Amino acid sequence: KISASLFKNTSLGQNKIYMIVKKISDKLIRKMEESKIFQKLAPRLQNAGINTKPDTLSKVRLVKIVDEENNFVENVERRVMREKVLLHRSTFAFLYNKKKEFYVQQRSKVKDYLPGLYEICHGGVVDADEDEHLTAKKEVQEEVGIPIDNLHFEFHGTFRYSSSDSNIFCGI
Repeated sequence: KISASLFKNTSLGQNKIYMIVKKISDKLIRKMEESKIFQKLAPRLQNAGINTKPDTLSKVRLVKIVDEENNFVENVERRVMREKVLLHRSTFAFLYNKKKEFYVQQRSKVKDYLPGLYEICHGGVVDADEDEHLTAKKEVQEEVGIPIDNLHFEFHGTFRYSSSDSNIFCGI
């Protein structure tokens, strides 16, 4: 990942820098996916149980699995949670300005869940070594590029959501 702080001496705003970095990143990922070497190697990696989606190649991520009452059960690899649609914790953060206008974003096209769709919330799966508050702040900073020190976060509660491909307790 490229940090927007590398560009702090430029006249561009952080949101503009974030969009530039995102476009560069998406192009690099597409090039990697199109490469003949990757296309030959991907089936072997998949047969070995390795997720070859670009956003998961860098490291194995452990996530918190919970029971029906949202109590911690165990940590498992993110890919296992997705494959088995296990109940886990996630966060949604809504950003709005003084005029109550919400910030909308387009999800990366390489995400493992709902790639390329527009959404009004920012957030993600709670990693094993995080809590919901840290995850919400980290995800806002990663996805939007706004320094979290400049934002006010309020916790509004948790809800349960299930579908054929998602099973979460989500903190808002």
